[in-house]
Amino acid sequence: RPTVVQTVPNSMERWQGKLAIVTGASGGIGAACARALVGAGLRVVGLARREAKLLELKQSLPSELQPQFIPRRCDVSKEDQVIESVAWTERMLGGADVLLNNAGITRETELVAVDNTEKIRQGICPGAVNTNIFPEEIHFYVKHMARLEPENIADAVLYALRTPPHVQVHEITLKPMGEIF
Repeated sequence: RPTVVQTVPNSMERWQGKLAIVTGASGGIGAACARALVGAGLRVVGLARREAKLLELKQSLPSELQPQFIPRRCDVSKEDQVIESVAWTERMLGGADVLLNNAGITRETELVAVDNTEKIRQGICPGAVNTNIFPEEIHFYVKHMARLEPENIADAVLYALRTPPHVQVHEITLKPMGEIF
């Protein structure tokens, strides 16, 4: 009886050569996701305030993948820069197929503080990830905290992109083992 070998198409085939915009691509989760997306065959426009870090990321990629990463300075807290970066991407590269809106900030406030709505809206964090987002003055409090690695988040992004076109991923919750909150 002959053995039938059925080949399963690469689940990332539909994304080959497509364009992703990754905000906060200069470090942490954004850099890990940009690296993973380029490695999976996408072109990536990496947006961040720290242009030198974007260039470092590009240089850290294998030489054959470096042209797939397009660094662009953009402070996503400034709406005009976001509008211009998206317009530039549309004009120069034909527009994005994937948006990974990752750029993050922290805000110090208490849930019960008066007039803190905007700080809470802007500062909600998906959980503890081992990145440089924590301000230096609180490192003492977070240094022993259970945290995920940026690559864990990148793996989840790739998982969502690998799902078939008829599957819509609404939410993925990732938490480090041993998290205390």
